[in-house]
Amino acid sequence: MTAAAIQTPFNTAQLELLKLFAEGVNEQEMTELKRILLDFKFKRVSDLADKIIDEKGWSAKEIAVKALEMKRSTYKAKNEV
Repeated sequence: MTAAAIQTPFNTAQLELLKLFAEGVNEQEMTELKRILLDFKFKRVSDLADKIIDEKGWSAKEIAVKALEMKRSTYKAKNEV
């Protein structure tokens, strides 16, 4: 059986990260990798938000008004339950 035919619970991106970690990374590289992954995640979330805004036809002003209208939910403290 070839390595390509072996089924794993990991996707391609996860396998690449595992290969990287198997080689070892120092603290500076780990910090840089975390920044890169956060930038990647932020871009994905930002792109999704832009898509939704475009689909809804919202303007920047409408978004600002909606944000001001939103009220935070109150939660009971764990010891109050």
